[in-house]
Amino acid sequence: MTTLQRYQQELVIYLRGLLKSNTSTTSLRAQVDLWLRSHPLPSALSESIIAASLAESTWARERTLPEAERAAVASVLSIGNTRLATIGGKVYNRILGEIERSIVEGVNGKEIEARVARSVQRAAPHVQTIVRTGQAAFDRLETVTEAQRLGYTHLRMVGPPPDRIFCRKHYHKEYSIEEIKQMDNGQGLPVLTHVGGFNCVHDWEPVHL
Repeated sequence: MTTLQRYQQELVIYLRGLLKSNTSTTSLRAQVDLWLRSHPLPSALSESIIAASLAESTWARERTLPEAERAAVASVLSIGNTRLATIGGKVYNRILGEIERSIVEGVNGKEIEARVARSVQRAAPHVQTIVRTGQAAFDRLETVTEAQRLGYTHLRMVGPPPDRIFCRKHYHKEYSIEEIKQMDNGQGLPVLTHVGGFNCVHDWEPVHL
């Protein structure tokens, strides 16, 4: 069971308890609001994703990383956390909106539970995108760091034939690491670790000049 599924299950169980206790419609939204505020979805997802990402990368778990590399790891995690906070806010608003709509429409408890569950489920694809993107960023960060340690100054974009305009423009071309840092993929993500952005399947490989 994923963190998101556990969150959904706990919320539905709590909601079911409120409905069985005949909580008034006036206080139902307030009670759910209180639960959501005391169980912030971004924090739950963030802890789970960070643990999974670090578990995948022995390099990222090292406590002896130089300061620059530690800062780079922190940057990758920060990007993921920011995106999760956005998703969490949307889920929060969506759940309360469904509660309010259900009260107005006078639907039964089972339908309220189903609507709330669907509100959480809709976040799943977005969370999966953040997980995949973050883990790929860790892998690229390790590659780039090791390349710099070995004295490489230039990298080449590699991977399957690209579809995105940004990736087509730079595919199989060589750039200095400093040049790559100045690139803009149009998604607000650093090109050195995220290449073309979310779900990008391309990587950087070190090249001899």
